[in-house]
Amino acid sequence: MYFLRLPTVLKHLGVSRSSLYKYIADGLFTKQIKIGGCAVWPEHEVKKLFRYYQQGESKEQIRKQVSLLMSSRKPKASVKKENAS
Repeated sequence: MYFLRLPTVLKHLGVSRSSLYKYIADGLFTKQIKIGGCAVWPEHEVKKLFRYYQQGESKEQIRKQVSLLMSSRKPKASVKKENAS
């Protein structure tokens, strides 16, 4: 899986940083992933959403896709603590 950093995502979409984060807040773009203090997005998500925007899909359709993409991300590994009884 390839990841795109914030400047690349902004260039690809042709929007400002504040616009991108507004899209995220409005459910119109996937949330960033923090890796080593950097905000990144999976490349396939950016490309898929870009196609939806290019095709003129409705905001509701884009929100559905964002929700599907977010739910398809693998959850973080959790560490279970064992009781020392």
